[in-house]
Amino acid sequence: MQFSTILSLTVVASMAILSTMAAPAAPVCNKACTKIYKPVCAKLLSGENKTFPNVCEMNVFNCENPANKPALIAETACEDIASKCNKACTKEYAPVCATLLSGESKTFGNKCTLEVFNCENPTAKAQSVVNGECPTAPAPKCNRACPYIYKPVCAKLQSGESKTFGNSCEMGIFNCENPTSLATVIAETACEDVKPAPVCNKACTKEYRPVCAKL
Repeated sequence: MQFSTILSLTVVASMAILSTMAAPAAPVCNKACTKIYKPVCAKLLSGENKTFPNVCEMNVFNCENPANKPALIAETACEDIASKCNKACTKEYAPVCATLLSGESKTFGNKCTLEVFNCENPTAKAQSVVNGECPTAPAPKCNRACPYIYKPVCAKLQSGESKTFGNSCEMGIFNCENPTSLATVIAETACEDVKPAPVCNKACTKEYRPVCAKL
């Protein structure tokens, strides 16, 4: 009886140890924040704005929600930003190009909408304003000097369609000019010369009569 009791306790203890080893420990978050109300507004990864009573409360949220860390956008409540930045802009299209602190260029419909953006995003203020839309990225320069050698290749487009190119150089030009529909070589011959896959009769019975074959 005593041996059975000891064995049971040993098994229970072993299972408890294995359970502890299998489950990673949750992070220990410091939840000792003051009751001082000094609100901050933060943007969650979901895009939603959230007000925290103070920075300490935001840090606790970050610790408990590592997959949805908010980024501080203002040292005030989110609703205060909305009311302060509620500026009625006209719909006049007089575009201006501004550079954000991140280095990204952004076009605004007019200077008023730019001011509203700066008010609502005080940590990402747009600067270096230039009248007009931001220039678009230049189109890639594609080499169009291909030899006149006919050495066809069959390629599959991202749409699933097959297309024959005069040679691999011409396929390279196509890929350069159509970066959203890249062609991938499937055969070094014209598509019409590619033999279709054989149609195999797959209607077999479930009768088990094994045969041995050498590959």
